[in-house]
Amino acid sequence: MSDLPSPRLQAPEGAWDSHIHILDPRFPPIADAVYQPPVATVQDYRAVQQRLGLRKALVIQSSTHGTNHDCLLDAIAQLGHGTRGVGMVAADVAPAELRRLTDGGVRGARCLMTPGGVLSWDDVPRLAARIQAFGWHTNIQMRGNTFPERFEAIAALPGRVVIDHMGLFSRPIEPDHPEVGFLLRLLDSGKVWVKLSAPYGGGIMGPPPFTAAWPLARALVRHAPERLVWGSDWPNTFMTEVYKLPPGDPALLLDLLLEWADDDATRRRILVDNPEALFGT
Repeated sequence: MSDLPSPRLQAPEGAWDSHIHILDPRFPPIADAVYQPPVATVQDYRAVQQRLGLRKALVIQSSTHGTNHDCLLDAIAQLGHGTRGVGMVAADVAPAELRRLTDGGVRGARCLMTPGGVLSWDDVPRLAARIQAFGWHTNIQMRGNTFPERFEAIAALPGRVVIDHMGLFSRPIEPDHPEVGFLLRLLDSGKVWVKLSAPYGGGIMGPPPFTAAWPLARALVRHAPERLVWGSDWPNTFMTEVYKLPPGDPALLLDLLLEWADDDATRRRILVDNPEALFGT
């Protein structure tokens, strides 16, 4: 890791990486995992943090671990101060389990509406209502082409909602496309945030630096910088394990903020202020 170049962007103090996975072989995947996880340990990610100049991280429960959160809680504890998590729980999860996860640093429920998830769209409103008592947000990963049909349901969810991977449109799309319009309307609601993460869009926005995703990213930054966070999606398992493509270099992915946001104040908002308000408590 020390031989790799540092990012050009100097991360401000307190910067967050708002989407990472820890895949420690001490915690085996579930039997029906949609892919076999690579090795991506806390020690590996600490090297990434140091290289990028980051101090805080949001660890996302991997679908390869299902609803078993042993790896997630271990990662949060190891990474320590400034680390939070997003769990993947069933709609009927027991209150005692929600409390246990909260005490372990979890601050959101992952609604993975792509292969590997444990919820249906009918489950999401019920779960979103239940997690409000614990101060959690609803974290949704979905295909961007489904925003028109899911817009009303998402807009009606209680509490804070975070949409993964710039909407995961998985194809080059112009900012004035109607599907993007639905995402922008959700941002305008004041309770929805979007992650500037995974600009490879399911493997078809390459090669790095994924310029096909830039118009959408820039449009999101112009439209609602106060509703955006950045994540590396480390270790980029969707690219490497599902699409068999090279991962995006974390330094390159951080440097994309130099292309997408025009000034340091906006980048600080995306890297520090917004995630601190969402996850930092």
